[in-house]
Amino acid sequence: MKSVMTASLVAVLALCLAAGAWAEDTVNANAATPAVGGDKPAAAPVKNVALDKAVADVGAQVTQAEKLLKLAEEELAKPEDKRDAKKAQQLKMNAALAYLRAAQKAKGFSVRLKEDERPAFLDQYDKPNREKAVSLLLELADAAKAKKAYTDALALYKEVLGMDPKNASATEGIKAVLEEMKIAKATGSNNSGGSTDKTIIKDYQKGYKQDYSGTHTDYGHTGRGGW
Repeated sequence: MKSVMTASLVAVLALCLAAGAWAEDTVNANAATPAVGGDKPAAAPVKNVALDKAVADVGAQVTQAEKLLKLAEEELAKPEDKRDAKKAQQLKMNAALAYLRAAQKAKGFSVRLKEDERPAFLDQYDKPNREKAVSLLLELADAAKAKKAYTDALALYKEVLGMDPKNASATEGIKAVLEEMKIAKATGSNNSGGSTDKTIIKDYQKGYKQDYSGTHTDYGHTGRGGW
């Protein structure tokens, strides 16, 4: 009798386990298959690996630019006798380059986006970084002009126009530098940091309204001159 009860108990347990397994399979099947007439489960968003990489690349350049600017600020905050102004200037130049690279990466990737997606992407990742690069270059150009380093100032103003052809500050800066170069040439007080040959002056007068990028885009080639 005892063995019969044991056998019966085992049989009941087996049936329960089988029923549980069946119920689990049914639940899983129902979860995978929508009920007739019911809403289909929302599809998981498709991950855009290329977009994520592009955003990460832009972010890396921005982070680098911010680090360089912080170092420049720390250098300029030192007492005057311990401050390296040239080092700070170079750090700002490198920061401008990093912002420019961020903008270029964004601009380059934008052509892969749908036309209706492109404006928002450029407004977020291209425009602000390009504006930061322009701002830094104008600051450096004005500083060079103040020091009468006219060749450097002209080159920097030209780079701004390569990124922003309608930039009024760069245009006026070039006009002012050319005028100062003429005066320096006429008075013999040449402290331009470079040549004030008439051919150079004519070249700038003729060309400062043109696109200096060489690529027919709104980007310059900052840094190639090794300033």
